[in-house]
Amino acid sequence: MKNSIGTSVILTVFGESHGPQIGAVLDGMAPGIQVDEKFIAQQLNKRRPCGTGESARVEEDEFQIVSGVFNGRTTGAPICILIPNKDVRSEDYEKNLGLARPSHADFVAHVKYYGFEDWRGGGHFSGRITAGIVAIGAIALSALKSRGINIGTHILKCAGVSDIPFGCGIEKEVLASSVTDGQKAQLPESKEKSAGTGNSVAAESEYDYCKIVSEQLEALENRPFPVLDNVAQEMQEKILAAKNSGDSVGGVVQAAVTGLPAGVGEPWFDSLEGALSKAMFAIGGVKGVEFGSGFAMADMLGSQANDSLYYTVGDMNSGADSSTVSNAMEQFSSEVNNEHIRQETFSSDEVKNLASDHGKLHELQAMVRTRSNNNGGINGGISNGMPLVFNLAVKPTPSIAVPQETVNMITGENATLKIVGRHDPAIVRRICPVVTAMTAIVLCDMLALAFGTNWLATKVPGK
Repeated sequence: MKNSIGTSVILTVFGESHGPQIGAVLDGMAPGIQVDEKFIAQQLNKRRPCGTGESARVEEDEFQIVSGVFNGRTTGAPICILIPNKDVRSEDYEKNLGLARPSHADFVAHVKYYGFEDWRGGGHFSGRITAGIVAIGAIALSALKSRGINIGTHILKCAGVSDIPFGCGIEKEVLASSVTDGQKAQLPESKEKSAGTGNSVAAESEYDYCKIVSEQLEALENRPFPVLDNVAQEMQEKILAAKNSGDSVGGVVQAAVTGLPAGVGEPWFDSLEGALSKAMFAIGGVKGVEFGSGFAMADMLGSQANDSLYYTVGDMNSGADSSTVSNAMEQFSSEVNNEHIRQETFSSDEVKNLASDHGKLHELQAMVRTRSNNNGGINGGISNGMPLVFNLAVKPTPSIAVPQETVNMITGENATLKIVGRHDPAIVRRICPVVTAMTAIVLCDMLALAFGTNWLATKVPGK
């Protein structure tokens, strides 16, 4: 059983749903990163069940950091966080002992581990294990935020109710000509109409995709139900209706990352998409991943799908002084360093200053943007400096109260199962902080591989 992921920054999870404790270890994290236990608790609170539309099992998640942190900072040693399980009711599972729950891991675990698996509450396969990921991922989030990298996840769709995608600032009357085809494909009909008819051409300054995504991530921070538009109540009502009928619903969640420098990831087998996808598929319930416009690109023309590039120099409409940029790029071609800046626009004088200062190639590269983001911020497996955006398909919660056909793994007979106990009719809300945390951990690993183990490290002042 392999429970670790990562190359330089390695995450390991452990524990079972009804065992005494669960937890996580993060090995290879840079030293000096601030560890805010209040922030960790806030992230865990986002994952905790709340309201009548979610599981009645409410753990206090009183975590304990047992290694890797001293005086409020990471030491560079492995970080280990323990979280006790207190609100367990194993008797709910004893009633159906041997009956494989459809679409759960009961049957495959029984086969793979020869019947020695811990079947209480799903054991090691339970979503309960993700609490450790959220806790330790909060440290990774803090590290990235100190370098200007921000991450967030919202519910894009649930039970037939759709939210607006990242980058679509409908509240600002963004014209359809400024919304990519992929984004329009994800919009509900009414919201696509509100984006405009496309007859008028919006000025670039009116539609700043990067700025809108950043503002949306900031807005999500304090929203208990993570949606961008005013659809929370409608989604919650649909979820509750499914619960009242003994059923469950799935959905789509969407994650975004801003501030990620260009150049992170590798071609072919260690691509940024590959690393993130592997991590996301480790989260129970995730059955699909798409980046940017994803499968919608299959119905586009190349002229619609391609993300045009431009330099953000001076006025957004005027574009760059091509000769100045060309000369600067030529001058810097042999001198690449790891300095990345995230300034959005530059005057012509600033570009000339860059041209006179050797070793600033990446500063010029940081001035490159794309007019659309159909590729989700990644080309050739490598980040391109635009917001990284991807969607995850989340299946309906398998534990439902309606009778289902199954097998009795002990007697070898067909059987009927009616599940009792405390279960979520939908996990799309609770999975959002897990996706955010997992993304942060993967990016810390990929950044360490790209720029060095201690790229995220904090140096002691005066030393």
